[in-house]
Amino acid sequence: MKSAMEEIFFGDVRFIEKTEMTEEYKRLLSACAEVSGRLTRSLTGENRENLEDMILLNGEMETETAKAYFISGFRLGMKTAYELKE
Repeated sequence: MKSAMEEIFFGDVRFIEKTEMTEEYKRLLSACAEVSGRLTRSLTGENRENLEDMILLNGEMETETAKAYFISGFRLGMKTAYELKE
């Protein structure tokens, strides 16, 4: 069995696959998809492209935010583990 550090180093940890989305998240996702679909259908040409670009950029921002939160949480966990060892 690999250690946690080996799993992280070799990329064997798949947080997304192991994370269960809450019912609230699923509800919000469904509502967002519905609104996005309505809006996309109502737009044409350049406006539709602008909306799609904004949605993609927003997704990238959310990814960066999640990454920053993960790093902060990991650092806090390591700091806590170090302090407990002393």
